[in-house]
Amino acid sequence: MLPLVLVIHTLQAADPLHGQDVLERVAFMLVIAIVGWFLHRLLRSEGNVFREYRALYSGGWIDRLGPFWSWLGISLVVTIIGLSFFGYHYTARQIAFKLFVSFELLVAMIILRSAIFRAILVMGRRVSINESRQRAMNAAQESQQASTAGLSPSKIAPETTQRFDVSANIAQFKRIVSTMLLMCNLIGLWFIWSEVFPAINQLNRWEIGSTSVLVTEQVPDGKEGTVTNTKELIEPVTVVDLGMAILIGIVTFVASRNVPGMLEMALLQRLPLDNSVRYAITTLARYFIIVFGIIFGFNLLGLGWSQVQWLVTALTFGLAFGLQEIFANFVAGLILLFERPIRIGDIVTVDDVSGVVSKIRMRATTISNWDRKEFIVPNKDLITGRLLNWTLSDQINRVIINVGIAYGSDASLATELLLKTANEHPLILTDPPPMATFESFGDNSLNLVLRCFLPNLNNRLVATDELHKAIYKTFADAGIEISFPQRDIHIRSLPPGFPEMPKSS
Repeated sequence: MLPLVLVIHTLQAADPLHGQDVLERVAFMLVIAIVGWFLHRLLRSEGNVFREYRALYSGGWIDRLGPFWSWLGISLVVTIIGLSFFGYHYTARQIAFKLFVSFELLVAMIILRSAIFRAILVMGRRVSINESRQRAMNAAQESQQASTAGLSPSKIAPETTQRFDVSANIAQFKRIVSTMLLMCNLIGLWFIWSEVFPAINQLNRWEIGSTSVLVTEQVPDGKEGTVTNTKELIEPVTVVDLGMAILIGIVTFVASRNVPGMLEMALLQRLPLDNSVRYAITTLARYFIIVFGIIFGFNLLGLGWSQVQWLVTALTFGLAFGLQEIFANFVAGLILLFERPIRIGDIVTVDDVSGVVSKIRMRATTISNWDRKEFIVPNKDLITGRLLNWTLSDQINRVIINVGIAYGSDASLATELLLKTANEHPLILTDPPPMATFESFGDNSLNLVLRCFLPNLNNRLVATDELHKAIYKTFADAGIEISFPQRDIHIRSLPPGFPEMPKSS
């Protein structure tokens, strides 16, 4: 093909005005025919390119339309050769050049997309390695605690904090990158082909409405001074503006759904922030993108603040009266994100439901209880109601164990044994120290209470279970009886005919 290209450019340089002779046109058509043969070899459904693509993305829309791409390339080649053969050589050359530039743009976007995806993959692997190392360290610490306590590692309760989902964030990052590159490709194709097809330029002249804009300018007053004049200009709103507004809406929708993954992978994982702060940042970023996209899209359609301020006022009153609950929940959700009385991963109790905060949405917050059921709580109830947060500022929590011993037992020895049992348990903190007290005289028992502290809520059930077992064994070895309810029945009268017990002599 290169000698033919040399012939074409030589003939055009020798006679730019009449270079479109038969020899140049024949060379041009041969070049296009060679390109068509190359496209057929490249795009055929049984070729190596689609075989490799099917191995990676089987079942996609490009895979299903496999034979179409080869026929599309052949049709373009036949069209260009036909235009040149029937006398439209200049048009054929322009279309061929634009197709070549479009192909270059497409290849550049594919290479850029692959490079960015490779960087995302490396970044995700690095985060996964760090997460695996942290989990291995936590598992080693739990195994050490379990061996010290004489437990099997499986009995140690798992962590209740939310872990970083690497695969989900990588998928979100890839989606937003693909969408942005697709939009850039469409805009680039617009600029490439707008000069060839006048109909595309006509879209920018096809008015669908108009908008008024206030312009302030300085005008000389004839006395070596200036006067500020404000006038109103009418600007048209065309089909291109409508298309750009739709494009901005699509980008806003995709970005608002996938920006958390991009922020997590690109920025937030590198900062010393906990999960709750990162969640608040990504949620606020999503709200900002939605608001910015709506404002920018309305501006493209000529709907500025002066045109929509009465509509906004009416909507505000409608929200205040008709949709006050939804509006209150939205504002309460913003308060939860800024004030942070609860955070992602916190263990809370609302009414009689206890669980882990898994999501804080615009309208409601999701709490996952220990049965893996999701409890949806309106944000307004979390702000105005009573809420117990077990891990807001300190994860240290207290375990209270009530023990009743029989009357006649040694209460001092029992409290000493309770303290000894708590101090010997590896999960119980020494600061604050455990405390055992003789609380009251019950109907059937002497009531003792053991109060001790755990570093977190992860092993609360395990520690309570082990303390109960150890206390029961220790009291049994010391001969201290754990009481149970007893009742003495005194019979004062018997019914007639009831046999009397013989009196003892």
